[in-house]
Amino acid sequence: MPTYNPIIMYPTSTAAFGVITMECYAVGGSAQTDGPFLRGGNLYSVMQSVNNPPGNIYVVKSTDQGATWTILDLVNSPQRHITGVINAPTAGAYWDGVDTLTVAYNAGSLTVGGPIKLQTFDLVNEIWGPLFGTSGAPIVNAVNQMYIRPDGTLIVLTNRIMSGFSAVGIRAFILASGVWSAPFNVDTNITIGFISNASSSTVIDLTTGIIHLFGRALSGGTPLVWYQQILANNTLGPYENFGATFLPTFSGKGNPIIVGANLLLGVVDSTDTYPTLLLGTPLAAPVFSVLSSPGIDPGFPGAGSTNTLQPTLASDGTNIFAVYLFFNTGFTGVLVRLAQTVNIANPLLGWSGSEIYDGSTGTILNNSGQYPSLSAVAGQLMITVQANAPGEYYGQPTAYWMMLGSTPLLSDPWFHLFT
Repeated sequence: MPTYNPIIMYPTSTAAFGVITMECYAVGGSAQTDGPFLRGGNLYSVMQSVNNPPGNIYVVKSTDQGATWTILDLVNSPQRHITGVINAPTAGAYWDGVDTLTVAYNAGSLTVGGPIKLQTFDLVNEIWGPLFGTSGAPIVNAVNQMYIRPDGTLIVLTNRIMSGFSAVGIRAFILASGVWSAPFNVDTNITIGFISNASSSTVIDLTTGIIHLFGRALSGGTPLVWYQQILANNTLGPYENFGATFLPTFSGKGNPIIVGANLLLGVVDSTDTYPTLLLGTPLAAPVFSVLSSPGIDPGFPGAGSTNTLQPTLASDGTNIFAVYLFFNTGFTGVLVRLAQTVNIANPLLGWSGSEIYDGSTGTILNNSGQYPSLSAVAGQLMITVQANAPGEYYGQPTAYWMMLGSTPLLSDPWFHLFT
């Protein structure tokens, strides 16, 4: 397996502090991150600044396989949370798979709130479009995710209330034919006594319009992971509150994926020891099972710190991939590992993995690392990680593109088709 080298994505040194990848497959907000996507031979990514200020949303592009990046239509980049100093990464984005990105955000503040702002980005002309859906736009604090369904309706997931500086609960708003609906709560089936913390991880089934959502809830200090379907008619479908079959926390920000009739989510085993996989099938009413030891990576060497072991998943229709990272046992660097299986029909079988980057050997990922993103198209792996840049202080993670090393072998099954 070839190695990868981290390259900072935002093209301005210290201004890059706190500029992270935002969701570009409608899988995002404060719950998760998703990385660059491939279109017309070029790489694109939606990013957002968590600096105070400016809190912009950016679309960046690379024409050289990720070696350099350019901000598109910088002067018109939208601003989230213009007022206040709390710049939590709360915004959603959706790529239609063709030429249009749509973003949803709150331009007010996290604590006070503001109307949902919707805006498109034209990937052909590489310019931001005007705001739309402004009439009657709901007042929210945190935009989490958004999707455009097969019938053209737009659904935005947001928090319900604020508890101090924390967003709590999950609700949904629908925009249909330019008219906003009243909200409906999504977290009503959580075990009594638990309260959703407003973070969610979702994927849409574009054949049915059904959204599959995983969330996290708390009762005192006890965590719970829960699952809920949001049906195309804006009602709630099958749900589940998970017990102790896997670690009931989100140590990453990866999204679930749909592979055939299977719903997959990267999780950590119940002993907080190794990265593994939650599988639900069939999609209409999934019954869940967890991949047992040794999980997705039989070669996992063990970690000095396990709090980032939750893997992020992607599939190109032929393989299922997973990326995760962790501090080595000597705490001298963050290691990035990549795992794979070709068992599309039964994703609980056939996993193997290997290290693709050792942060102890350089200046990047030697003292921090979190929240990898991963997407895959025809074997092409697009990976980012968040880490502190040299000179950057805690709390301002920066997005790094993991670029393939310069000497891959054509016979290597992990060969990256960008080269």
